[in-house]
Amino acid sequence: MGSIWCRWWLKVLCWVPLVVVVGLVIGAFIRTAPDVDSDSSTPTIDRERPLEVALGDSFIAGEGAGRYLAGTDDDANTCHRANSAYPFLVAQQLDYRLVTAACSGAEVEDITQQGQYPDSPSDVYGGRPQIEALRSSDLHDDPADVDLVVLSIGGNDAGFATIVNKCLQENCLHYARGWMAHLDSIWHDLYDTYAAIDEVVPGARKVVMTYPDLIAPGSCALGRLSAQEVTWIRTRFLPRLNDIVKLEATNAGFEVVDNTEVFAGARICEDGVPSHDQAANVFQFVRPHSGPLDGDLVRGSFHPKPLGHQLLAQNLLRTLEQPPPVVGPCQPGVTCPNLPPPAPDLPPPGSDQPFPTGTRCTGDRIAATEIAVVDWQRRSYDLTAAPRSDYCYRDWEDSWRADQSDAGGKAHIPTGNLVDQETLSMEVLTEQGDGTWKLTILNPPPTAPPGEQSVPWVSKHLVGIALAAAISVAVIVVALPVLQFSMCRRSRRRTQEASQNS
Repeated sequence: MGSIWCRWWLKVLCWVPLVVVVGLVIGAFIRTAPDVDSDSSTPTIDRERPLEVALGDSFIAGEGAGRYLAGTDDDANTCHRANSAYPFLVAQQLDYRLVTAACSGAEVEDITQQGQYPDSPSDVYGGRPQIEALRSSDLHDDPADVDLVVLSIGGNDAGFATIVNKCLQENCLHYARGWMAHLDSIWHDLYDTYAAIDEVVPGARKVVMTYPDLIAPGSCALGRLSAQEVTWIRTRFLPRLNDIVKLEATNAGFEVVDNTEVFAGARICEDGVPSHDQAANVFQFVRPHSGPLDGDLVRGSFHPKPLGHQLLAQNLLRTLEQPPPVVGPCQPGVTCPNLPPPAPDLPPPGSDQPFPTGTRCTGDRIAATEIAVVDWQRRSYDLTAAPRSDYCYRDWEDSWRADQSDAGGKAHIPTGNLVDQETLSMEVLTEQGDGTWKLTILNPPPTAPPGEQSVPWVSKHLVGIALAAAISVAVIVVALPVLQFSMCRRSRRRTQEASQNS
């Protein structure tokens, strides 16, 4: 028998991988490209399918829902559109094409008059008024091609970002009357926006989405929102906003999907619902790409998570399953219903924030709340406190720990977990010299250290690792047949030499 290197099964073992690899390479070049990939903004590009266009603000764009589409999360454009947002899920379910021009932070003027990000690339929505997406896009050339318009707008005009910031830092009921008065001033801008959309696509089905109730009753958000603040948001501000949206959308002849209770059973602070099963983020601190934190501090906070978008998609689909009502727009000043009756007057501002349970820090009240940002160059943060007083701190949703300030009145907070991005934020309770207490929310550094990325080592070197692995496999696949051929040839030569010598 010949050498083991010349046996048929070894030949198969050595040559089959090479044939398979060559076949895969050839197949990669000749296969038909699919309509969509995991980062696409549309489930299909088939022009025979109906077309959905999504317009509006962060609640429809996908802010806080996960990975954002290319070009919508950089210095030139932070619209934060995601294909985990409900317009994509609905288009996917219905096998529709989707054009989404929605953008975080959008107000009504960004729909009809201006773009939010003038430096945004021409092929990424954000630099032009969103209404232009109805007129033409890569997926259509004529407004008559638009079959469905889904719109979410009004929250930013009502001051959503300001309200979130204020409620995080202090008792926001002190500003409630002013916010409610401002809310009653946005109705005419909403109607004008709906009317402008109807003028461009009069034959499309047009659906307006109201805003969901994100928070369960009671004190909430890790002690940052009192029961009185939560009650005001849930029973005064949100219903008034949604009533105005419903009325003006109906006046314009649009359908309305009421999402107020769509998160029930999965709301923030819902009894028995852990944070990972909630439909919305509580706090999602996002470091901006450059410049001060400003409004980016709470971007993503109090926004739907992927679960929330799934619930919104289900609610929208229930409406779309029904035939559209045959109702046209009313005539302003003639047949349009009046603005909803004024909201009832507010009670006096509620009490200050209660102390969280399970801490060594107790007092009469938490008199102030502030937000601070740690420095990536330091792994501790000093806060002013009464000398030799107790202070308490904890990582995001972790247990409280306690220590004592030094004789100079400094509380030294270890912030290594923040710098290493192992926690989203920290809370610190410190007693002040006058006996009052302050809650400080510490956030991660706004930028990563120079030359470093805010991702794990494997992620930073993923391309290099994959390339090295591919090269290694290729070397092995090519080397095996070559080695087999060489060893078999050498074995035959030795056999021939032995035969001649004998």
